[in-house]
Amino acid sequence: MGLNMHMFSVPSLAAVLLALHALLGGVVGATYKDGRVVLGYFPVQRTMADIPWASLTHANIAFAYASNAGEISFVGNVVNSTSTSAENARALITDGQKNGVKMLAAVGGQGTYSTHLGAALGSSASRSAFVSNTVEFVKEYSLDGVDIDWEYPTNSSDAEVLLSTLQSTRSAFDSSFGKGKKLLTITLYNHPYLGPNVPTVDYKPYADAVDYGLVMAYDYFGSWADYTAPNAPFLDVPFYTGSFRNTTDAWIDAGWPANKLVAGLAFYGHSSIASSNMVSNTTNQYVPINNHTSISGPVSDIAGTWTWRDL
Repeated sequence: MGLNMHMFSVPSLAAVLLALHALLGGVVGATYKDGRVVLGYFPVQRTMADIPWASLTHANIAFAYASNAGEISFVGNVVNSTSTSAENARALITDGQKNGVKMLAAVGGQGTYSTHLGAALGSSASRSAFVSNTVEFVKEYSLDGVDIDWEYPTNSSDAEVLLSTLQSTRSAFDSSFGKGKKLLTITLYNHPYLGPNVPTVDYKPYADAVDYGLVMAYDYFGSWADYTAPNAPFLDVPFYTGSFRNTTDAWIDAGWPANKLVAGLAFYGHSSIASSNMVSNTTNQYVPINNHTSISGPVSDIAGTWTWRDL
């Protein structure tokens, strides 16, 4: 899970459209009577202002770091600031909760953070420490819950470890804070999949252990692909099966309860260099990519990625 994006709960396709319409049209208040979730991600190492809290029900502070020993913390400093990530997280959590938004911390994420998270869950001793430290981390920052974002388990044993961690964390939350008082979520891939070399599993126990599965329904296309296409198409493109709708349908078909599924929309795009001038045919957005190269955003300076500020 990376950069700025929003996620919407999907009790049905109609609800997806309603949630999207509500956000674009402006949402009054942060509570939906029908239980919909509008969840935003905030990078803990970036400063933010004028956050539209009224448009959100939940927010994830991304990302918390888990050491190999199972300790959890916000590490580093805020970009172009003297503030630490921990200080920034506290300010965001306080501000969000003051505005009626449930504030969670996402533990793990892409790259080395998930490598260390996997190591923390790799032994029974460090896994037990991770669960205990998660409870203390929630207390320390007055969080409403945590998201487990392990990218990715690599075999059947890892899948079992992930399930055990979710179940143990759920049990620890309920015994420490009261049943159902704290939220536990898991980040899910853009199709039913836990990780490379992990066979298809029964997803029901995973869904039973968490409040929501947060689906990364984006990053289908970028400079790594063979053709230019939208980062997160709503429907499948002509040459590829993979889209917001296909992903949500696939997870539901795989047994994940629709009312526990929250699908993401990226608020950024990936750049790539087309092999031909796309301006000459503005109706064709599917053009072969030239050598899988990309351009960084002029403002964000993130390799291969453009945010709203870049545009």
